[in-house]
Amino acid sequence: MKLLLRCIRRESSLQLLLALLPVLVGAALFVCCRQLGTWVSILSLGMWLTGLLLIRKALQQPSGESHPLWHTLLNNPLRIVWVYSVRTQVMPFGFYLWETGQMYFKLVDGQEICLFVPARKLRMVSRFLNKVLPHATFGYSPENAQLFRENPLQLIKNHSSLT
Repeated sequence: MKLLLRCIRRESSLQLLLALLPVLVGAALFVCCRQLGTWVSILSLGMWLTGLLLIRKALQQPSGESHPLWHTLLNNPLRIVWVYSVRTQVMPFGFYLWETGQMYFKLVDGQEICLFVPARKLRMVSRFLNKVLPHATFGYSPENAQLFRENPLQLIKNHSSLT
């Protein structure tokens, strides 16, 4: 459970860090290159303002214990009907660089929550969630995707006893 909370916090921190990038680049471009003309100044100010808006959005996003996934796992785990993970290998020109992992949590109301999880931790998190969410379906398949589109309740194990 602590690993999931760490992943939620790390994702929020990464969003904020990436939002700082256009602010810094825009400010540096404005200071260093404004003598190049009006268009460079307008571009740099646009980047700076875009970065500020992204920072504002990142700060408004719930993180930690207020994140929707954390809240759902603690207070209403029956809302989660399907969980699966995707592991992506980054291999330009066939040379392995790194792996990323994402876990998808599909909710009974058709919503989805996605969380980045270190690829090497995906199996451990999935095993833990199997214990926390015994009613949910785990693993991706085209059949599960079809069932989710038709009626998410069909993905609940023994859903006839819940209705």
